[in-house]
Amino acid sequence: MESAATRLRRVWGILFLVGCGFVLLGSVILHAAIGQEFDDVDPLHLLRLPISSSTSRSLPHPQPPQDRLVTNDNKRERMAMQLLGQRKKKRSVPIIAEDSEASSLDYRKIRAEHEAQFPPDDVARMRQFVTESLRQNTYTPIMPEIMPYDIYHCPDTPPDGYPIDWNIRDVVENWNPDDTEPRNRQIYQGICVFDAATDMDKALAYREKEVPFILQNNPHLLQTSERWNQPNYLQNIFDATGGSKKEFRTEYSHNNHFMYWKLGKRIRPPRDWKQPTENIFMSYVEWLKKAQQSSPELDTNQDHWYFRINAQNSENPFLYDELPVFLPEPNNFFMVDPNEERGINCRFGMRGVIAETHFDSSRNFVVLLGGERRYILGHPKECPNFCLYPHGHPSARHSAVDWSEPATYAEHPLFEHARVNEVVLQAGDALYLPTFWFHYIISQNLNYQCNARSGFTNNYQNDIRTCGF
Repeated sequence: MESAATRLRRVWGILFLVGCGFVLLGSVILHAAIGQEFDDVDPLHLLRLPISSSTSRSLPHPQPPQDRLVTNDNKRERMAMQLLGQRKKKRSVPIIAEDSEASSLDYRKIRAEHEAQFPPDDVARMRQFVTESLRQNTYTPIMPEIMPYDIYHCPDTPPDGYPIDWNIRDVVENWNPDDTEPRNRQIYQGICVFDAATDMDKALAYREKEVPFILQNNPHLLQTSERWNQPNYLQNIFDATGGSKKEFRTEYSHNNHFMYWKLGKRIRPPRDWKQPTENIFMSYVEWLKKAQQSSPELDTNQDHWYFRINAQNSENPFLYDELPVFLPEPNNFFMVDPNEERGINCRFGMRGVIAETHFDSSRNFVVLLGGERRYILGHPKECPNFCLYPHGHPSARHSAVDWSEPATYAEHPLFEHARVNEVVLQAGDALYLPTFWFHYIISQNLNYQCNARSGFTNNYQNDIRTCGF
């Protein structure tokens, strides 16, 4: 006859097996739901990685037709994002709360009205609009005859010495950062430009080698660029999702230079240190009014404002609908490591705004959706030559040199040896910026930039360690 203890163990064993069965069944259902819902979000797989003979991926996806684009369904997208939030707590894709349903409906109405006038499946029209209306200036390599490759017809994999670079003084004296007069220019561009319709295999190869490049004509980015440059579209979106008076963090500077800074317990500024900028709060309408008043003749010593809006957790979820390229979907080309996604960060610049040279400790995809931004890039091996503020300084990992003042370069002897290249981002462009690559950013006019980070690579860790980081 069984003892009470034996019967109890048997009951617990049965309950354990039943519980495991429910967990397994739930996992299968959740996996299927996520896969199905993301196929609804991106039915043509326009965000998916290409499959080539050079890759070992075993998840085949059909190559998407480039002349069609299907609009996201908001309800299904919300469900997919909710599932993601439940599945991986580290991800910051927002779960839309019930009290935001009204603003979500208002946003959907505005979006539907736009798409009724501008069908989202007409990629040819969007490409023509962006090319002819938004990319108004032409930038060509300054010395193509000495370059070992054509930036518009790059080899399948990064060539030795890629990207080519030049002495910092040559670049700045050819085009001073304080000069924002619009005109066609020859520039010291060394990074490749790929077309999303034909060059995705090349782009993937360069991304896997962790080198910078430009990707153009992605249909999702063309669509967003067209929307954001229609009169009042962005203003209507801000009104619908938070009210016209909702204020966002905005950086203010008494001149056009914006040096990052941060204070904390382990950060002790020098005695003569002065806070370079202020963090204030301003509505989009207020910032836009100031930005529209700027002109090429604007004095660099006049007030400038740098507007920012982020999508993280439950904050500003509409940005994920506007920028599906940043959804943390597995096999999304723009999100190298979806598990390390940290939200969407958008910064809107007015003419002349300069973000000082620095590196970031994660890989970045930067997209421009209107206007122009000039990026001066530096390989991490240039770290000693950039003369960075050290650990413990409020502006650590940022260059102490004013790049717009060549007359001061002699005060930093190593800086005279620094080598860089440059590129001007225009509407619809996406810049891949690997971990630790230096960038110096100039707003050529009123512009809209967003970026998302997706993990870390240690390819250039040793280069940065030479500077004490």
